[in-house]
Amino acid sequence: MNVHANLILPETTPSAVVQAYFAAFGAGDLDGVLALLADNVVWHVDGSVTVPTIGLLRGRERVHRWLSEFPNGFTPRVFAIDRLFESGDDVMALGRFRHLARATGRVVGSDLAIRFTVRDGRIERYQIMEDSLLLARAFDPYDAWGEHEVRLNGTTYAYTDRGDGPVVLFAHGLFVDRTIFDPQVTALEATHRCIVLDMPGHGRSGWRKEGWTLDDVAEDLALFIEEASLGPVSFIGQSQGGMIGMRLAARRPDLVSRLVLIGTSARSEDPERLPRWHEVRRTLAGGALEEREALFADMQSLLNDPNWLVSEPALAASERAIMLAHEPVALALAVDAAVLSREDVRSLLPSVRAPTLVTCGESDRATSPELSRELASLIPTAHLAILPGVGHHPPIEAPAAVNALLQDFLA
Repeated sequence: MNVHANLILPETTPSAVVQAYFAAFGAGDLDGVLALLADNVVWHVDGSVTVPTIGLLRGRERVHRWLSEFPNGFTPRVFAIDRLFESGDDVMALGRFRHLARATGRVVGSDLAIRFTVRDGRIERYQIMEDSLLLARAFDPYDAWGEHEVRLNGTTYAYTDRGDGPVVLFAHGLFVDRTIFDPQVTALEATHRCIVLDMPGHGRSGWRKEGWTLDDVAEDLALFIEEASLGPVSFIGQSQGGMIGMRLAARRPDLVSRLVLIGTSARSEDPERLPRWHEVRRTLAGGALEEREALFADMQSLLNDPNWLVSEPALAASERAIMLAHEPVALALAVDAAVLSREDVRSLLPSVRAPTLVTCGESDRATSPELSRELASLIPTAHLAILPGVGHHPPIEAPAAVNALLQDFLA
């Protein structure tokens, strides 16, 4: 267990007693912990009683039993105390944890605050405050664990959280959803924590009725990475997801350790293509179902490699079904953000310091290989991999090749 308790304080202060508690607890020294507890100590842990550590206890003997049984409920991965605040007899400890719930094999973590009351050198009261709802979900065998939502600056983002290890954050392109990265998550989750988002207006995520920009999404994700203690992350972005990733990596290099850009561009949309995109938007905003079905079938002929469409009809049909399942008005707003109002950010690229993998399909007609070559030439740490016989959606068109690139790059 990784315990951070680096403050050096006089041994007689309440904070010093709390420091000694954390040192003994982190070392598994139960006798050392008990020596710091008052006879009638109160142990206060709120939450669902499905979690074995939840409840109210009084007395050193009961707390001793609680401490002894803690390893039966959890295998600690991280327990970090970052700050202590003392006021009179009370000490507040702030930190975070990430543990394996032994009953279900799920890894769960959250921020925490612990209030101690210390008198005459002994802890009289302990109360921990943490994400009790998340803990209850971790111990519920029927819960759809791994499926989560977070509201960022007013927009609800749905996401999948699978695996454990260094964090990899995935952001998909226009019209698809987070499931485009399923083959990559399956390949990486044994060694990495994979967080895969539905972009605004896609899948189960919400959207702002007044619209949004790619910069807005980058700002949202920066807030998420910071406040959920995820970073720095490896960021994998496909198409519009890559556009967001390059903005984030350039403006917040402290949050991105590695960057993968798949079939994307730093330019604004080609003016010659704008009339067609305005037609797409009109169909999304007000077209009948049959018109949208025809639109997405036509869109696939542009996005995907022709041979893949013929050889993988079931996957192609599934992709169209995902496109049709999105709220049409939300997709129209997403087109505004990712295409019609997209700004040229090539000037940001020399500021990207994270090691960067740029990859694209050789047959990509939505964002041509020339645009990927441009990215690789402007990002100082980038290298380029072009995939033959692949279109705009390499994660599903060529999953084995993409997985091999990612595993080598993230190793």
